[in-house]
Amino acid sequence: YCIIDLGDAAEQRPDILVFEPDTYRDEKDRLRYDLENWSDEIIAVEVEVDPTKHAGQVVTNYTKNFEKGFVVWFVVFSEKHRDYIKKVLSEAGIDEKLYDVMIFNKEQILKSYESSEDKDNSSTHLSEIESQVLALLGESPSTAQSITSQMPVSTNTVL
Repeated sequence: YCIIDLGDAAEQRPDILVFEPDTYRDEKDRLRYDLENWSDEIIAVEVEVDPTKHAGQVVTNYTKNFEKGFVVWFVVFSEKHRDYIKKVLSEAGIDEKLYDVMIFNKEQILKSYESSEDKDNSSTHLSEIESQVLALLGESPSTAQSITSQMPVSTNTVL
């Protein structure tokens, strides 16, 4: 479940708040999702179009979310911006293990958006990481932990 910040609330919120359904094991020890209850882990997603224009805001965005106990993800559109965020947060004394940075292909997103305006049907576009995760899932039964042992991503990223 996601809450998008539309700028209509007085409080400082991330661009997107993501809640995961709570999980439990059934009588056959299968993992199940409880859609009535939500996990305590909340993911804060901050989309940084050009973080080089506001380094201080990157640190502020991290801090406001981390202090609320949220897992922090940054979304950027280039390796340069990913590296910049890592540099700025490192200079602020923030360990790289405490957040994730994902690179999205801006042109592909815009192209997808433009083509969806022309069509009435919906489509799904996968990132490179999502494609890699799906490929690993297709090879054999896997868990998020087994996938993270084969890829340089966190369990939260896989989920």
